[in-house]
Amino acid sequence: MKKIRFKSLLIICILISCISNAYTQDSLNIQTDSVNTSPKIGLVLSGGSARGIAHIGVLKVMEECGIIPDYITGTSMGSIIGALYSLGYSPDEIEQLVLNMDWVNILSDELSYKEIDIFWKQDYPELPLKMSFTFTDLPTLPNGLIQGQKVLGLLQELTWRSNLCNSFDDFPIPFRCVATDLVTGKPIVFSKGNLSLAVRSSMSLPSIFSPVIMDSMILVDGGILRNYPILECKEMGADIIIGSLTGYEGDKDPNHIKSFVDILTRSAILQSVKEANELIPLLDVNIVPNVMSILPENFLKGPELIKYGEQAARDPLIYNALKKIGEQQKHKKVRIKMNNSSPVKIDEIRIVGTEKISIKNLMFLCNIEPGMEVTNIQLSEAVDKLYHILRFKLVHYNFIVENNRNILIFNFIDKDNQQLEFGLNLSGIEGPGLMVRTKFFDLLLSSSLLKLNLGISEFPKAQLNYEYIPFKGKRAGLYVDLYLNRTKMPNVVRDQNNNSYTLGFFYSNNFNVKLGSRIRLWNYGTVDLSVGRNYYGVSFKDGMQYVFEINNLKYSEYYTLVNFNINSLDNPFYPTKGTYLNTYMKQVIGGKMSDALSLVYPEGLSKYNILMKFDFRQYFKIKNFTINPVFNAGYCIKTPFLSERFIIGGMEFQNKMNEITMMGLQQGNVLTNGYAKLGLTFQYKFFKNFFAHTGVEAVTFFNPNTTVLPESIESLFLMSGWHVGIGVTTPIGPIRIAYAHLFDSMEDSWTINLGIPFN
Repeated sequence: MKKIRFKSLLIICILISCISNAYTQDSLNIQTDSVNTSPKIGLVLSGGSARGIAHIGVLKVMEECGIIPDYITGTSMGSIIGALYSLGYSPDEIEQLVLNMDWVNILSDELSYKEIDIFWKQDYPELPLKMSFTFTDLPTLPNGLIQGQKVLGLLQELTWRSNLCNSFDDFPIPFRCVATDLVTGKPIVFSKGNLSLAVRSSMSLPSIFSPVIMDSMILVDGGILRNYPILECKEMGADIIIGSLTGYEGDKDPNHIKSFVDILTRSAILQSVKEANELIPLLDVNIVPNVMSILPENFLKGPELIKYGEQAARDPLIYNALKKIGEQQKHKKVRIKMNNSSPVKIDEIRIVGTEKISIKNLMFLCNIEPGMEVTNIQLSEAVDKLYHILRFKLVHYNFIVENNRNILIFNFIDKDNQQLEFGLNLSGIEGPGLMVRTKFFDLLLSSSLLKLNLGISEFPKAQLNYEYIPFKGKRAGLYVDLYLNRTKMPNVVRDQNNNSYTLGFFYSNNFNVKLGSRIRLWNYGTVDLSVGRNYYGVSFKDGMQYVFEINNLKYSEYYTLVNFNINSLDNPFYPTKGTYLNTYMKQVIGGKMSDALSLVYPEGLSKYNILMKFDFRQYFKIKNFTINPVFNAGYCIKTPFLSERFIIGGMEFQNKMNEITMMGLQQGNVLTNGYAKLGLTFQYKFFKNFFAHTGVEAVTFFNPNTTVLPESIESLFLMSGWHVGIGVTTPIGPIRIAYAHLFDSMEDSWTINLGIPFN
């Protein structure tokens, strides 16, 4: 028996020695365990921004060769793909997610205009340059161009059930990802906690994405120190390590360092490049997709990048090595996918990071409470609602399990209490201008906002607004509004030859103070009840003073206003779907006029008047086309003051309640006491955020005798026109150029708008 056992042991040793020698002679240095078990296979996925999408092609070929890794480590884009794969998503599923993703939208902080809380819609869009300040410190720039709310939200939706795991080792495939702590200057390896936040930390490219604040750490992209986390995979217990490298390591071509992102990324990871080159010999297989022809910020090249990953893994030398590794997995692994669809029962809800919202209000807004079972879709919708209140930089959630109880935690990062915003604006009427907006949150009272808007141009505007929303569920609030502006309106006349020309201008200076209450009717509807006082001063220039034989007019009034508003549009400037309805009734009381006013209004102005306006727009989307019917009407019971008449003309982004656009007319060309307008516009989105539009409009006047029109068309009952134009949304605001033609007067006009208008 002893001899038989000794011979058997000798034979086993000889076989192991032969197998070991055979593999050490392989040119890729693939090693195996010295025991009769499958070797543990590790997979390392590097960073590389968009280029990291090539990892998906590598995963496809690995599975084709029968390899499902036992451990995964990743950095930046590698951490995203690695995390999804570790939870059981197949390469095909990850590919579909990547290819169907709206990367322009995801890699931005742009809000869904439709979902913004109706109380705060007038605060959006924010001006492009944002700064924070205190009463003792100078303004400071933000710590990143992108806060990453949408990226984090997507990661949470895809990985939410991972929150119930105590460790990343409990995933179907154990996982690690790496970030860099700016405080200690050391790499941080995530092995437990909130997976989505860990991945978001790992991909925080400095200056592009804001860093993630976690405990005492300030976390940015792991690629700064550890873009190729080979050591972490080795430490997890991998016997064989396969790496997929899509970063800059190995690329020596200076022509590949051109763009801002190229320079920033290369500068950030120089130390990491050096370390990776030293660690690459530890890999058994190093797969390097040829992705350098694609810019690291070009996420639209997903199909090409995946193809490059497959091509690299199918290189004969690489492919044969992968096949041999697949053959060594004696007990073939089956991909197990974490259940991401079944609901989770909530036993408790907590709030971390803010005092701007209570748990009671949170439950009311999100329709979530303890005892409920929730899904990832419900939680994503809850986070969206909270983020669209416009009071937080970042909102996310996670679960923890305490004493077998599932605790849902909503994490907030408040916006700074004092904010300063800047933007540029250009219009054909007002010329270039600078927009400045200052916000003070929770000044004097909690749940309040003090806002100062300044439009600095030839025709300045200023608005001081204080809002207080104290009531349960934020169904109602109070506000005080002070508004000051100066506008210029042309007086257009025509000669006997039907040639149009401008005979002077009048300038209107308006100061308005208003106290009101805004009541929420439903998600997209409000009603405003307010009282106020208006002051007008009108001065005549460039010949108008000789026509009216006076230099200026003065007028003041008290008023009450009821304003009903519905807004479910998906964009404030280029809507593609949704409804807009605004109607108001203004009752003027105690109007007073200057002595000179009687020269213009011999019969005087009534001290009592009612003004009504109805504005309805509907947007229907059919693929990339949008159809937009419009109906608009306004009526004054008695003759109002000059500047309170309905002002018709132009295609500017207008902000005054009594301004109405009209194709073919210059802005302010028509003043009327009553009108009705019908229109139909067709819009086509032809490339990313570019829009082409065309349409027709017609307007009629209830009483031509109270309508100020160009001389040659005073007797006309109906005016009509058409327009064609192009527009685009940009980081500095919308841009629109349009040409319009008025049929009745053969008049042409051009309109240009650039930047966010005053609101």
